[in-house]
Amino acid sequence: MTGERPFVKLTSERIKQMDTVLKQQAEDMIRRLPDLRFAHILDDGEYLPYGGGIQIIHTPGHTPGHISLYVPAQKLLLAADELLVVEGELVGPAESATPDMPLALKSLEKLTILDIEKVICYHGGYYDQNVQARLQTLSQARE
Repeated sequence: MTGERPFVKLTSERIKQMDTVLKQQAEDMIRRLPDLRFAHILDDGEYLPYGGGIQIIHTPGHTPGHISLYVPAQKLLLAADELLVVEGELVGPAESATPDMPLALKSLEKLTILDIEKVICYHGGYYDQNVQARLQTLSQARE
């Protein structure tokens, strides 16, 4: 989102296929990008001083710069699109929306070493059923 590289998913071809309202919103967002000012680019492993500490986990694959956030004090992972909850089960990223699936699956390995009891996913919501075992299963399934 720094404007240095083109969007992976929001291409001009996809924008042309959008309905009028979405098309206008996408074009407006792209037009405003050069005006964005980033105070700090987040690095893998970096800790933010909020809520007792939040660790940045670089989990590329779904998008090149995708991150997940780990809150150790709560044993909580904010997985964004690295994981999904589908019909009550924690699953890996959606293949149809993940340009680099092998890299997204490799990113799962980073999550298996964390003490996680709860996961919040962008798609599917909350999961708290033996998260460690489920992450191990997902990670091993790619081998």
